[in-house]
Amino acid sequence: MIIGICGGTGSGKTTVANRILESVSADEVVFIQQDLYYRNLKDMPLDYRNAANFDHPDALDNDLLVDHLQKLNAGEPVELPIYDFRTHTRLSDTTPIQAKQYIGTVRPMHMQFVEPSKRFADVIIPEGGHNLVSIDLISGKIRERLAGALHHVGGRI
Repeated sequence: MIIGICGGTGSGKTTVANRILESVSADEVVFIQQDLYYRNLKDMPLDYRNAANFDHPDALDNDLLVDHLQKLNAGEPVELPIYDFRTHTRLSDTTPIQAKQYIGTVRPMHMQFVEPSKRFADVIIPEGGHNLVSIDLISGKIRERLAGALHHVGGRI
């Protein structure tokens, strides 16, 4: 799954992304900032680089970004560029990113073993631990049963 977060400068895109990252496992998500994909202006004089309009879509190497997203989606690793905003150039070093393990092993094992076992569940909580309404309902039912059990055995469990 690829999720794009769009908006103007200062609109909170990074804040939204970080909130999402806080609520999911870092092992399951790859966070790629489009800013890493500014075109490498190393062949241009520094004065030209400093005057470049980095808000124009042509400032971005979208072909490389799309290529990396397609590779990650296909389970292939990529080398994320490292962009030096001070000199407006890409560094020769890159950041290796492995495709999410989810496609290779997690999802197939879930489909083979976890999904079929749902038919034996008494309760299924959509969205797991983030579904506070369901958790409150289930917690209330547990408290109700515990109170009934205490009453039934004279206050002893």
